[in-house]
Order: sequence, then C-alpha cells, then structure tokens
Amino acid sequence: MSAVTPIPPAVRRRAAVVIAIAVGVVLAVSIALAVVGWLQDARPEDPEPVAVGESFRIGDFEFVVTGAHMVDDADGVYLPRDDDGETDQDVRALVASVEVTNVSDTPWLGVTATSAVHAPDDAGIVGDANDDTDSAALFSADGHLVDVLNPGVTVRGTYGWAQDRRWRGEEITLRFTDLRWVENDPFSLDDRRWAVTDRLTHTVTVPVEAIEGDEP
Repeated sequence: MSAVTPIPPAVRRRAAVVIAIAVGVVLAVSIALAVVGWLQDARPEDPEPVAVGESFRIGDFEFVVTGAHMVDDADGVYLPRDDDGETDQDVRALVASVEVTNVSDTPWLGVTATSAVHAPDDAGIVGDANDDTDSAALFSADGHLVDVLNPGVTVRGTYGWAQDRRWRGEEITLRFTDLRWVENDPFSLDDRRWAVTDRLTHTVTVPVEAIEGDEP
C-alpha cells in the first residue's frame, strides 16, 4: 500500500488564504448589496401627488384610484371579527376603489402589488385581527380575493381597512411606496422579485362618500 503524501505546509497556508479571501469577498458583496438596498429605501421622501383617475406606475404595476367610500360591513371582508364571527359595532369599512394592471409579461401574486399600498394617515384606521393597520388585500368587484395578477390584465376592485365609526372627514390621502427589484438575494433563495421599500412615491387624495345609509 502506498503511503499518502502529506500536503506541504506552504500549500495548506495558501489554501487557507484563498478560502479566507473567498469568504471575505462573499461577505463584502452581501454587505454592499444590503447597503445599496438600505440607501435606496432611505432616500428622502418626495412623493408625487396624483389626481383621482390618473394612472401611475410602481414596479410592474399601474394603479388608478377611482374613488373611496365608507360602508357598514362590505360583506365582512375588511372588518375584524370576534370568535363568534361578529364585527365590532364601533367600526366600519373604509374602501378605496382602484384599477390595478400588471404591465409586465410575468404573472405576479396580488400581494406583490398590495405591498405598495398603505392605509391613509389620520383617517381613523384601526388594527385588524393581527393589529396591522396597513394590512389590506385586493378584492375584485365581485368580492373575490385577487390571488394572481396576470400580464396585461386590469383588475377593477378595492382595497379596504377597518375604520373608527367616529371619524369625521371629507377626504383621505392614500399612500404608495416604491417596489425595488431584487435580482439576487444573498440572504435567501427568493430571487428575481419585487420587494417593498419604505420610500413614499405617490399620494392620492380622494373624496370619501358614505353609502348604505352610513353617515360620516
């Protein structure tokens, strides 16, 4: 049996140096990508005011806000319910009517577009079951949750939140934040996607109507 030739110390040292350099490069790239993402998110907010009925684009999505109204129940879609399935009588639904179009050639989850949409400030918004006052979902006009936005398709639907019934106001300002394209995510396997940021890009001030006999 032939003896195993030992690796010379000099070769082992060179290999250790190469491995250390490779690890350092990976860490440096990861930190640089994180810093770039942070800088993009931390840019000063200078949102563009958009009129009702005017289109604007964020990521692969085109939005048009067409109106807003308050309703007693909205079929329970936007209102938190207790263990017995009852809604709080002190809240109602504040609903924004929108048109959302996927302008890309790739199907996207509805939640991807929704991540750019945030509840209006100073509109009496209250937390849902998870105490997340920004939480919303896109529902189509027939009341179905929009799971997927297909390429070139425009969904006419609503975003909505639970609102304190004591709120008095004639208009709200919806807020939209930027979506950042992530080509490669060094911290996960979730590559080639749109990621939400904290940078406010658009605001839409909308008159609010009360319907179904619910007085503002």
